[in-house]
Amino acid sequence: MLKLRHLAIISSVLLLQGYTPTLLSKDMDRLDYQACRTLVEEGEILSMSELMARVQALTSGRMLDTVLLSRDGRYVYEMEVAGNDGVIRTIYVDATTGSLLTR
Repeated sequence: MLKLRHLAIISSVLLLQGYTPTLLSKDMDRLDYQACRTLVEEGEILSMSELMARVQALTSGRMLDTVLLSRDGRYVYEMEVAGNDGVIRTIYVDATTGSLLTR
């Protein structure tokens, strides 16, 4: 049941519209919910529960929106995070390792 909840969260987040593309995402393809689900099932990328735990550890903030991006076999999560200071930031996380990327 927990997996279905996370898949619902992934679906909701990935289908949200209106995010602001940034420098990194302009050169990458945006993947849909089904592609994300398949990649998680195949172990290619982190699940939403793993991602949420890592974001909390990296930013001490709360995830607002997430988009999975791809280019040349590399997967990156573009995330909007509300920090404890109230500032919303866009961060990039390697979807395979969970490490924070720079622009």
